[in-house]
Amino acid sequence: MRPLRVFLCHSSQDKPTVRELYKKLHAEPWIQPWLDEEELYPGQDWNMEIEKAVEAADAIIVCLTKNSINKEGYVQRELRTVLDFADYKPEGTLYIIPVRLEECEPPRRLRAWQYADYFEGQRDRAFQRLLVSLKRRADTLGSEIKKPEEPIVSTPVMREIEEKTKKEIPAKPFTKLLDPSTLSPQKVLSTKADKQYEKKRLLYGLGGFALIAVFVLGLYTLFSPLSELDKATLTPTFLEYTETPKPPTAISATFTSTSQPIKTPSPAPTLGVGLTMISEKDGMTLVYVPEGEFIMGSVSYPDAQPVHRVFLDGYWLDQTEVTNAMYARCVDAGQCNPGSENDNDSTNYPVTSVSWYDANDYCKYVGRRLPTEAEWEKAARGENAYTYPWGNIDPQGYLLNYNGNDGIYNDVGSYPAGASVYGALDMAGSVSEWVSSLYAPYPYDASDGREDLSSFEDRVMRGSSTMSINRDIPSALRGGEGGDPTLSNFILGFRCASSP
Repeated sequence: MRPLRVFLCHSSQDKPTVRELYKKLHAEPWIQPWLDEEELYPGQDWNMEIEKAVEAADAIIVCLTKNSINKEGYVQRELRTVLDFADYKPEGTLYIIPVRLEECEPPRRLRAWQYADYFEGQRDRAFQRLLVSLKRRADTLGSEIKKPEEPIVSTPVMREIEEKTKKEIPAKPFTKLLDPSTLSPQKVLSTKADKQYEKKRLLYGLGGFALIAVFVLGLYTLFSPLSELDKATLTPTFLEYTETPKPPTAISATFTSTSQPIKTPSPAPTLGVGLTMISEKDGMTLVYVPEGEFIMGSVSYPDAQPVHRVFLDGYWLDQTEVTNAMYARCVDAGQCNPGSENDNDSTNYPVTSVSWYDANDYCKYVGRRLPTEAEWEKAARGENAYTYPWGNIDPQGYLLNYNGNDGIYNDVGSYPAGASVYGALDMAGSVSEWVSSLYAPYPYDASDGREDLSSFEDRVMRGSSTMSINRDIPSALRGGEGGDPTLSNFILGFRCASSP
């Protein structure tokens, strides 16, 4: 695996700040930043080396200031190279992050990409935001890129689980290899001689055993009280056995097979992190969550205990909540009830004021289902038990819509920096979501009846909403004691899931 290659594009006047950013990126072992003053050497062709670095980059950070933007025609050479390269690359394959070093309006050609701020006095927090974006890029590129290692916070409950696991699954035995370099020449020779002697003993032993077996079998055949028919059957087999000759060469050469040729099946697409697909039924983008074990629950919340491990098969999950426009088509088809008090009428806002039954009906209509509580939590936290979908950084306004910071509603997917490791958006903030599971104590067990879709008991609601404050954002929260499946309100929506 190789590190993530990051190209730093900047104007010469911004060199001090960009140099500081370069040093921070270079300190991350999974990132390989490229800065002209560090990578260009005397005698090299400047244009050629820049073009090669841009083409090889996995991500390009474009540093912006008023001075660089207001230069005549904005002719900064590196930026022109980047944008020219972007024009002929397939859409979505070039990962550009505009970074404002001060208050300024990004150039028109860069407005297609969400920018980040790296202002003086706020650079530590801004750098963490950049790392989140770069980690997402590394996850998208898959196993080719060396991933950043993020330790799991150890808790007494988690340590207890680890110790129990170690006791239940003993370590595999291993054989210690003998290093010939540690042996004297005499010892090596002795070892070879011993091996040859052991081989001879084994061969002699087997030969003697075979002779005895033949002798005993012959006596048994001659003197045992078998019928003559039995003797006639056994005797030729043992005494007159001859090897069947191989077919003549001429026959083999003229033989024609009548069997049909074997068709080699096309390899199935590899399912993994970063894979997406589009639903033909409603146009929803789904992200793939691979099979595996994850840590569910939290010691911080009584109803999310005990912390335990859950194994899930791979599944697909809607990237965002279902929107008003999507839900309206189900209503028009006569398969869904309209929201009971829905004044959230923008087509790309998440649909709200729908009951659990309404959400379940929609997912069936589009050929999917509601996710289980465990599937929702894994998609939000990943296998490393992150506190939030984006990691362990405290909630910030650029990561989610919460505490009323962006109005009651906004378009789904408006906070890409807050995506989970699998690419799921709006798993925090926006609206809370129905899941399929009945509310039941942990540990989670899908076979204990909590996934009974015919039950009238309370169902689980997961995720925070636009009205939540910091303490309500962690992904392990379970939404109180569940909700009546007929409940609907203005901050409650849903997303769907499906199995491969």
